[in-house]
Amino acid sequence: MDLFSAILLGIVQGVSEWLPISSKTLDAFVFLQFLGGSAQEVIPILLYLHLGTLFSAIIYFRKKIMQIILEFAKIRSIGQFKKSQASFYFFALLGTGIVGIPLLVLQKLYFSSLEAGALYAIMGIGLLLTAALLYLQKKKAHSASGLHKQKNTINGEKWAKSPAKCAKEATIKDGIFTGLFQGLSVLGGLSRSGTTTTALVFAKFEPKAVFELSFILSIPTIMCAEVLFYILDGSFASFDISQGAALALSSFVFGYLTIDALIRLAQRINLAALAAIFGILMVLAGLLQLS
Repeated sequence: MDLFSAILLGIVQGVSEWLPISSKTLDAFVFLQFLGGSAQEVIPILLYLHLGTLFSAIIYFRKKIMQIILEFAKIRSIGQFKKSQASFYFFALLGTGIVGIPLLVLQKLYFSSLEAGALYAIMGIGLLLTAALLYLQKKKAHSASGLHKQKNTINGEKWAKSPAKCAKEATIKDGIFTGLFQGLSVLGGLSRSGTTTTALVFAKFEPKAVFELSFILSIPTIMCAEVLFYILDGSFASFDISQGAALALSSFVFGYLTIDALIRLAQRINLAALAAIFGILMVLAGLLQLS
């Protein structure tokens, strides 16, 4: 892989990671379709790209992360743990594993031998499902807002300042619910942030908390995924580490440069329509390649 390819993939990952349009799907499509990559290299490339944006998120949310760590360090009983924000993230990861690991095994068994065109079509369908989730999220936000106009927005819809939970009010139940949704994002085309923000909207969190909880949850989730794939997938261990470092550095730089602006943008544009457009294009590309 040359420097241009690493920079291009870093840009794609650095931009798409902060929008609920499945960055892994767009990364894989660009790598396979435009850079002539091989299917065997997709997983390690995705992992290195996500490693870069993982560090972008850690730096961006460093104050919030430190608050959670300090809160966790003060826990002395199960009762304190249940009331802490750390319990939300722990049970969200547990819920993710319950759904995600079986889906990962099934995906590896049945999808690994498919032709590129079939994979594109499946990923496109996943993006259309993401669009449907974002549409439901938008409708839920609209029903919560009534006719009042407020500054807080999510997915292009106004939210009224009706009673809604802040991040500190996240419970174990919220964590399990969000984690079960996040586990679905193992499937190609389904966006991790799209599934989690939808779950959090339905759990009645305020817009700021929705994005904060979703993106901070991405940090331990990606860490666990990196370890899991390193153990289970030999292609990650055998991938050229210098190329991996270039991919991670590229996605880190572009991810850090774009995270603030794109998280703000994600609260103002119609993301359901954007995901639907990408999904339709992916399905068409897959069908054309199969024909």
